Amino acid sequence: MGCTFSKRNLKDEEITLIVAEESLKYYQHTCKELDFIHRKYSFCGKINPLQFTEISAKLGLPAAYLKKNSTLKAFYNQFLENEAYSLEKILILTTLTGKGHTLEKAKLLFEIKDKLSCRKLKKEFIEHLVDTLIDISVNILPSLYYKMEFCEEDEITRYIKRIKAALPDAIPELVSLFLNGNKDEISIEDFIDNFRDTKILNASNIRSFVFEYAPKNA
Repeated sequence: MGCTFSKRNLKDEEITLIVAEESLKYYQHTCKELDFIHRKYSFCGKINPLQFTEISAKLGLPAAYLKKNSTLKAFYNQFLENEAYSLEKILILTTLTGKGHTLEKAKLLFEIKDKLSCRKLKKEFIEHLVDTLIDISVNILPSLYYKMEFCEEDEITRYIKRIKAALPDAIPELVSLFLNGNKDEISIEDFIDNFRDTKILNASNIRSFVFEYAPKNA
């Protein structure tokens, strides 16, 4: 197990979810390394299951043995599109859960959406990026949860329910943060600069950000 939460004062629910996320073992590699190798073995924005197994084996990840682990298989099935894994969603997953400085993560996330290397992204692409970050952090990663000592299952369920109730208010704020205000587009330099004073670019911090907007009666 890694030490993702060892120096932060986190809710028990978050500790439980982080431990579950660390079962993927991406924290053992830098997000830059993970980005490179998944791109290398992809084709036209897809990674076929055989390639994905080979990538995971090279990295020493549990995903190399999906046939033997029904929980992990069900988890990664959420990244399948027409029987192949979505490169974009896998890269966003590895950027969120791999090792790396926030500025490096920001650069990788921008490049994931900037497929034509324009070095600028319009607001609609940032909105889609935010939607995917939230989907992975709030919907997909918590599906790895398994019962452990930190928190009971019903507590996790209530926690995620409150986060989901907060999304209508939190999403515009997150988009505004990523765009540094109400801009129609943003350059890669300005996008990266937005994250000099925040460490929001991991799944736990995204959930915690959204939770701040949760209605008290949710």
